[in-house]
Amino acid sequence: LQRAIRQLIRKLDKRLIPFLMLLEFSAFGSQMITGHTELTTFKADLKLSSIDESLAVTLLYAAYVS
Repeated sequence: LQRAIRQLIRKLDKRLIPFLMLLEFSAFGSQMITGHTELTTFKADLKLSSIDESLAVTLLYAAYVS
């Protein structure tokens, strides 16, 4: 029984860990994108207010989650 449990855990690890790593890297990428837009002239070029910028980040996060 314990051997079967260990095999099941290994099988799940082999399938879940790469997928979870992909999710983590994509989350890091979206954080980098939003941080980069704050540092550049992106906000000024598009004449975005703080509310518009917050809405854009919220929509980006909602798209990421779904």
